[in-house]
Amino acid sequence: MTVAGHVARMAAARLGWLGMRSARRLRLAAGRCARNQAPQGVRAARRSLDGRCDTAADIYLGCWRLAGHTVECDPDGPFAERAGPDAWAEALHGFAWLRDLAAGGGELQRVHARGLIMDWIGRGCRKLPAASRPIGEAQRVTAWADHAPFLLHGAPEPFESEFLAELGRAGRALALVGPAADRPAERLAAAAAVANASLVLRGYEGLRGTAMAQLAHELERQTLPDGGHVSRSPQRLVECLTAVIPVLQAADDLRVALPPALGSCVMRMSTALRFLVHRDGGLAVFNGVSRTSVREVGALLLALPASSAPPHRLPQSGYVRLAHGGTVILADAGLAPAPGANPFAVPAPGAFEMADGPNRIVVNCGAPQSGDRDWVVAARATAACSTAVIGEASAGRLFRSSIITRIVGAPVLTGLERCEAEVDESQQGSLLKLVHDGYLARFGCWHERRLFLSAEGQDLRGEDSFHFDGPANLPPDFAIRFHLHPAVSVEAGENIRMTTPDGRVWTFLARGGTVAIEASVYLPDHPSPVASRQIVIRGATGPSRRVTWSFKRNTGVAH
Repeated sequence: MTVAGHVARMAAARLGWLGMRSARRLRLAAGRCARNQAPQGVRAARRSLDGRCDTAADIYLGCWRLAGHTVECDPDGPFAERAGPDAWAEALHGFAWLRDLAAGGGELQRVHARGLIMDWIGRGCRKLPAASRPIGEAQRVTAWADHAPFLLHGAPEPFESEFLAELGRAGRALALVGPAADRPAERLAAAAAVANASLVLRGYEGLRGTAMAQLAHELERQTLPDGGHVSRSPQRLVECLTAVIPVLQAADDLRVALPPALGSCVMRMSTALRFLVHRDGGLAVFNGVSRTSVREVGALLLALPASSAPPHRLPQSGYVRLAHGGTVILADAGLAPAPGANPFAVPAPGAFEMADGPNRIVVNCGAPQSGDRDWVVAARATAACSTAVIGEASAGRLFRSSIITRIVGAPVLTGLERCEAEVDESQQGSLLKLVHDGYLARFGCWHERRLFLSAEGQDLRGEDSFHFDGPANLPPDFAIRFHLHPAVSVEAGENIRMTTPDGRVWTFLARGGTVAIEASVYLPDHPSPVASRQIVIRGATGPSRRVTWSFKRNTGVAH
């Protein structure tokens, strides 16, 4: 084993040992807090994220839009429904929607929120699967603690007593079981919720030191040195930061010092998030993103500490960013995440997205919000991304052993062992050179991609070439795909012409294959797939096969 391998194993062992030690201390502290039947009150702190008044009005009328689904509830309220998709139910019992009621700021919204909470408690909803899982309980504890000043202002004694008792019970339960949760997302959400409770609940100060240590450990465990999440998912990065923001703001308001490791980790994550955001304010669509989360990202970036300008590359996360003029290129230059780290990961080295200002032009198909199994499988194919596909196969294989799936939670990706990338900067622009072995085992073929973005941002040139290690019995066909955002209109002609919603025009030209416009879909931000288009270059691979293509922005706008 290499020295680097030994260091990695020693670091992993130390993190695991530190995690067990901090988790054990947290359970002991929670046991001591259990002597208190309920918190003695709350300390006021800023709410971490603001809500929307128009959503509060919909909730009052019984229209609940959660997790991409809408459910019209009868007068008995949403907790009597026992219906709706799983994602909708989890969002309902997570209570993040309290921020929308609080955004109204009036007594009507306050009374309505109290009534919903008392209904939830009275119906024993905490025993439901959607509410009892660690991540659901963590989201609820955070939301209740976040909005306790809003809820308790002028509240009658019976509500205050019931509310604080349930909040204290849930916080202690999370401290006991959260560190042992199977899934990383649950462990982090639980750690953040307990840390937040230890800050804002009077009488729970005894949890604070160990809760902060557990949160710092879990966050470090899930964050790469460049600030990305170990899943390589931009969406998972947003979810982690959303869980941690209430802790940061409560600690700042109450003048409680954070562990240095926690502050350092958050700063790296903030830089990575800025790197992975397009200029429309939303996430780039890589490795299972089902929501571009424009509103959430904007709120996070306002709440997070300022960080340096995004770098050109996140080396451990495996992403490259080229930005000139108004154009941004974000490209996947990484391997598959560790088994179990991301059940929606896609083997797509060389895949890229291109945006012109707020307009996304070239995109990846993303992941379905619905969680539909067939769409999840389709979205994990390399063909769902804007890169080259050889022999209609993916650049890596999904290993579907039922035993492995039970152990790590999802099929794992194999067959993609090397992906090497470098970025050169000059006065003329930026050049990304990338080569990967995702097709080497099956076809004896390396795929090389070069992307050059001019300094003015008006000219993107690409080159795809295929290199064989030895003779190929039957050189397979290739398809180079450029999925287009649904808002972009496309016209075929001598050159392909694309027009953005605000009238910007780009033209596409290719040499080395047959070009066609075909059907595609775009999955993020919609409850069901949205029809779109894709540009596809087809041909047969060969030892000297080289395909060149370009996107060029026209001067002026369309009329």
